[in-house]
Amino acid sequence: MKEQIVINMPLKNGEKTLIKAIESVLKQTNVKREVILLIANDNSTDNSSKILSDFSNHKSIKVLNVDLSLSYLTRNYLLKYTREHYPNCVLIGRLDCDDYLHNNLVLSTIEKKFNETNFDVLIAGNKQIKNNIVFEEANIADKRLLDNEYLKLRLYNMSIGDSKAELPSCNTFVKPTVALNYPSIKSAEDHWYTTKLLLKKNELNIKIDEDFIYCVYSLDGNVTADNLNNNSYYESRKKLYHYFIKQIEE
Repeated sequence: MKEQIVINMPLKNGEKTLIKAIESVLKQTNVKREVILLIANDNSTDNSSKILSDFSNHKSIKVLNVDLSLSYLTRNYLLKYTREHYPNCVLIGRLDCDDYLHNNLVLSTIEKKFNETNFDVLIAGNKQIKNNIVFEEANIADKRLLDNEYLKLRLYNMSIGDSKAELPSCNTFVKPTVALNYPSIKSAEDHWYTTKLLLKKNELNIKIDEDFIYCVYSLDGNVTADNLNNNSYYESRKKLYHYFIKQIEE
């Protein structure tokens, strides 16, 4: 059976951006392995379910209807499902329903990098979009993230609200054998996940590509807005900073 690359997509009321996100995956070219888009639809109350029904006959898309409510639970469900139901999967990526792949060669480029280096983890960069405007400056994946002092500084700057310090966490690919799940954190669970991966740099083959853009990342997400309103956005980042210090000092 053909090897697979599985893209995990959590979905909650994403009708405005969902089609563009899905089509950015379906338009990928030159990928030798089978590409599967695995979508977890978590009780969407808008037209997301109707949009998904329009893609129901597409062999590359699998939709799971879930009742989980929290982002980290949905992400972990997708990881677990991928590991259990796609035994020929060699790479797991993620793409949120309000983001889209940067161009049509993204996955074939990742596949080529995997063939050449057999990485356990790949972290790439992204562009950012807000109010339909894509920022010119990219959020690159800096190789210095593998240096504890640099990462500590980034996490500190994140904890005090510096948006430019945000980790490029949405661009992380892992082998299914990387046994790490998202922590039970309401906000910034992806930053926690990527930081925990970076803490395993002595165990894992982690590749950071400073020249590669994976996706266009939305700064208009509903979850981010909710977290900003209830202060969990900042609290989670502060906790992550202190967690990291504790880990490197042990």
